[in-house]
Amino acid sequence: MPRTARVKDIYGIYYINQVGTEDRDLFCNDLDRDKFLSILRSSKKVNDFKLYAYCVSDSNEYHLVICANGSDISKIMKEINIKYAMYVNYSAPIFKDRYRSVLIRDVDHLISILNKIHATEEKCNNKFNSYCLFNDGYICDNSLLDKIDFNSLTETDDCLTEISECKDCIKTLEEGLDKLNEIADCKGITTEELMTNKSLRNDLIRQFRRNSTLSLKELAEIFGGLSESSICKILNCN
Repeated sequence: MPRTARVKDIYGIYYINQVGTEDRDLFCNDLDRDKFLSILRSSKKVNDFKLYAYCVSDSNEYHLVICANGSDISKIMKEINIKYAMYVNYSAPIFKDRYRSVLIRDVDHLISILNKIHATEEKCNNKFNSYCLFNDGYICDNSLLDKIDFNSLTETDDCLTEISECKDCIKTLEEGLDKLNEIADCKGITTEELMTNKSLRNDLIRQFRRNSTLSLKELAEIFGGLSESSICKILNCN
């Protein structure tokens, strides 16, 4: 039976669930969990997605809530799972099947998913408390768990507003170049002068990444012909 095609939205919020096989648990100990979260952090920096919740308390599955923020969710998950499988270095596959992804459509759905993940963490009740909410898109200390008020979430919180705003985001290389020229004109400088101000240039690269559908290659071309690896390094230096 053919697989059902995934619903994709590059600015969508996704609930992700990945289950391991019966042969080997995904997480044999807390070192495995730490490694997985390290891979998650690294991927977040490179792909600039937003992470709203995670749970790796269960020994054989994990849960994530991710806002793609202009990135391809399939690429993100492929990168995370391949890197973790390489770390495990097991003789057989460690994932039971492809990951499950659900596109979250509204705030009520988001709250329902967050509560579900919270319940999973409580049920597991192990010392590795790995559920958290991210108001600014960054991994924060797990001690904040008790301070979360799920009912306080509204459409102005987290990235829900950004999703609606990004309907008018930069979508093409030409739009990106026009926007950069516009910014330079507003500052009373040329684009060449803008490029020599590395702090300003790097801030703009991060802004363009957040507010566009441009690839790393396109960003590199807009900002003076930088390499894609240079763009990645700039995005990593938050």
